[in-house]
Amino acid sequence: MVAICLLVPSGCKEVSQAFVHLDNGHDRPVTIFVDGIYAGRVESGHSRRLTLPLGHHEFFVKDDQRVVYSAAHRLDSGDRPYRTPVFILNPDGNNRYCELQLAMRPIETGHEDGLVTLTSHQEPPLDDQCIPTQVIKTLPEKTLPEKILPHDITTETLSAAEVRAQYKAILRRFNLRSPTTFFQVEHAEHQFSPIPIAAFPTEETEPSPSALARIPHPLHRYLSEAFAVDHPTRQDLEMLQKAESAAIACVPVR
Repeated sequence: MVAICLLVPSGCKEVSQAFVHLDNGHDRPVTIFVDGIYAGRVESGHSRRLTLPLGHHEFFVKDDQRVVYSAAHRLDSGDRPYRTPVFILNPDGNNRYCELQLAMRPIETGHEDGLVTLTSHQEPPLDDQCIPTQVIKTLPEKTLPEKILPHDITTETLSAAEVRAQYKAILRRFNLRSPTTFFQVEHAEHQFSPIPIAAFPTEETEPSPSALARIPHPLHRYLSEAFAVDHPTRQDLEMLQKAESAAIACVPVR
């Protein structure tokens, strides 16, 4: 192992920097300062990746009228010293996140080339296709964002057991994160970008690739409540399928 590390220094060299994605869920553009130094401006509904040295940093975020966020955080690689740690800073606290395990299947090209495509893949949406923050704030407490939900799902031929099995299978693909403003992404080696059209398969012993999804608050609430349903109906399954599609549609963290 030591010999391998010496031969491949890029693979075993301890990292000295971290990525911090400032994800603006605020209804106004924000300006970022790190350790008192201007670090950029992020439009509403967008994100910006900062590359910072490991260690303590002061984060100060403001819009044109007030301070949105001010706190100190320590960036470190923990027990993963050879992988660049990835953090999310959602200063306004309006966004919610879940981790999606990516289902994969061979590309139907007629020959075995090892490539796979994502069965859950959708083209990264344009900015105006994801619901703006100001629209999300107007939704009723129990309402899902219908404008981005597909309506071509049918469960009429499924038995109660099949409905429950499919419902539980969908839930296993979600790892919902509690609403926090600053957190580390545990699986930094996995996809952390708009889902690609194709990817190479991993070994069977490795976990499936995943993507971090930024999703609207009402959708996060619905998915959280879905875990408490023990005997889902066909209508519950259809709604969950639509909710999963909606979460996937908002995967890009710009």
